[in-house]
Amino acid sequence: MRSPNSGRWRKRSANGQFRLQRGDYITGVAGRSDEARKTLAEMQSLAARKFVTSYGVALVHAGLGQNEAAFASVNKANWLVWLRLDPRWNGVRTDTRFAELVSRMGFPR
Repeated sequence: MRSPNSGRWRKRSANGQFRLQRGDYITGVAGRSDEARKTLAEMQSLAARKFVTSYGVALVHAGLGQNEAAFASVNKANWLVWLRLDPRWNGVRTDTRFAELVSRMGFPR
């Protein structure tokens, strides 16, 4: 495990899966692009061996302003119920694909 302030994989859940912390999204938003891209590379490497949430991958892409990759990842996610509520998606809400995705989910307005 890495230090709690490293912005990388920090916690292991009870079932052994790694999960992201909010710092991984903030790393990209804060302009620390190299660090955020390193996080994505770690996630891709880990995904070959363990479950890595697509929602978390999408958030790191969103933090980097990589809307194409963020939408590609979020469309695989099973946590879409949080999509409308999570403020970390504010940067892509103006993208027409965001409205289309929310519409496809059928949530009330």
